[in-house]
Amino acid sequence: MRLCHPHEIDPRVAMANYHAVGPVRQWGGRTIADVELILAVEGRFEYFDDVVGRLIHRPRQVLLIPPRRFHVYRVAGDCEKAFFSCIHHEPLAGRRFADGTYRLDPAPQPLTDVSDDPEVPALFRRAAETFSGYGRFRAELVSTIVKEVYVRLSRQWAEPGGRRLSPRMRRMVAYLREHLAEHPTRRDLAEAFGLTPQYVNALFRQELRTTPTRYVHRECVLWAHRLLRGEGLSVRQAGRRVGFDDPFHFSRVFKRVLGVAPSRL
Repeated sequence: MRLCHPHEIDPRVAMANYHAVGPVRQWGGRTIADVELILAVEGRFEYFDDVVGRLIHRPRQVLLIPPRRFHVYRVAGDCEKAFFSCIHHEPLAGRRFADGTYRLDPAPQPLTDVSDDPEVPALFRRAAETFSGYGRFRAELVSTIVKEVYVRLSRQWAEPGGRRLSPRMRRMVAYLREHLAEHPTRRDLAEAFGLTPQYVNALFRQELRTTPTRYVHRECVLWAHRLLRGEGLSVRQAGRRVGFDDPFHFSRVFKRVLGVAPSRL
């Protein structure tokens, strides 16, 4: 069986919608031929099948229903208003998920909480709007949007339960952003938060897969990119604005982060 990784996802979308629930408040028992992603926007829903049992589907959660699995999906009995978005699709063009010729890696979770990623609900809306239109390359655009949904969901599927920053790390990140132009180091963080520099480094590697220095450099470069493209600053001006007095050092860091020299923008 072939493993299909996030960068290989090439969705073929059969339906994408985004709307309030009408008079029909239950779907099934039924099976479906393709994969369905459902985003709960408002209200609560219930899902039942013989594999996962009963799930409560709440707002800002994405439910994945595999093909050929007998199930029931309905609005929760005590919920008066309900709004959802559905995407019916085949994740890999030219293959059938239902036939077992491939599986997704990382393995999908039945429910994925996207509360910390507001882009996912926005992508569901964009997919529905694009699907319902008649513009050129509509199918390609919808496929690209749904692929981004998968990539974002895969980040959480790769770490069961989702990876959320600890309160302490959120405070550290806020500190770095507040003092970004000063280029704070792990020693600055250690002093501000009563930790050792080595422990600060370990926390960043564990939670953000990077180091404080690399985090600061990346944020500075992204800030400088906005200044160069959006405000028309020179390379020297942008570098100084984000805390680099040496334009050559700034250019080296910029190219290391984005793969292109700032003078080439």
